[in-house]
Amino acid sequence: MDPMMQMQQNPLFQWWTSALQGQIRNLTALTGEIQRLEEKSIEHAQNAVDETARLTKEALTAATQMQAAWRKMAIEATTRSAAQ
Repeated sequence: MDPMMQMQQNPLFQWWTSALQGQIRNLTALTGEIQRLEEKSIEHAQNAVDETARLTKEALTAATQMQAAWRKMAIEATTRSAAQ
């Protein structure tokens, strides 16, 4: 009898093969889940970067508007002081 065939008929070999196949299935499922979580975390990071950029732009716009208003008020106050 072929030694390979004899080994494959051994209950311990069959159990080992079955257990190994189960571990491969589990590992495949685990790596799939890890990939899904990585994709989700990258999506969250990209959204955070986009939101940070949006808020930074809004802050710059607000700062520019406040500076323009401050300059206008300074000129008006100086003009009023000079007219008195």
